[in-house]
Amino acid sequence: MLKSAATILAVSWIAMSAPTTSAAAERLHQGEYAIVADRSTATLTVSAPIGKISATMPMQGGRLTVDASGQLTSADAVLNAAATKAKSSFAEGQMRGKSGLNVAVYPTATFEATGTRVDGTTVTVSGNLTVRGVTKPIELSGEIAESAPRRFVLSMRGTIKRTDFGITAGRPLYSRQADVRLRIVARR
Repeated sequence: MLKSAATILAVSWIAMSAPTTSAAAERLHQGEYAIVADRSTATLTVSAPIGKISATMPMQGGRLTVDASGQLTSADAVLNAAATKAKSSFAEGQMRGKSGLNVAVYPTATFEATGTRVDGTTVTVSGNLTVRGVTKPIELSGEIAESAPRRFVLSMRGTIKRTDFGITAGRPLYSRQADVRLRIVARR
């Protein structure tokens, strides 16, 4: 009897502490959320004949709002361009330098949503991305990777034409297009 009670208790604890992964649980819960800066990133990847080069920018902060129906109604973020990291110190220097993000003049990049849609676990966000003082529209699509009543994780993707923002580092060797991947952890 004591052994089966302990087993039930252990199974209950495991079930309660497991991350939510079912499709029904993967909905956004109403509230105001703050982006968890030390767990949220943006990664830019460009192609070249020698392979792909990626640089990761941590988020500095931001806010997301979810309404009672589970729709994302607003989103904004600030990215810490000055803290951009790459595997290669050369690539990192190029991304931070004058022909890259020019972090000496523009230490941050910003995003402000102009439209959002949540359909099941699929999320689409359109908005304005400002990099190097240049603002251009971008559309991001992705999914709710994890959701709980007080926190959620979004995995988003999009593409920018980096030269539209004045990022010319590595041209003509590296592509004009850059793939953007976001991991956003938000908490109430």
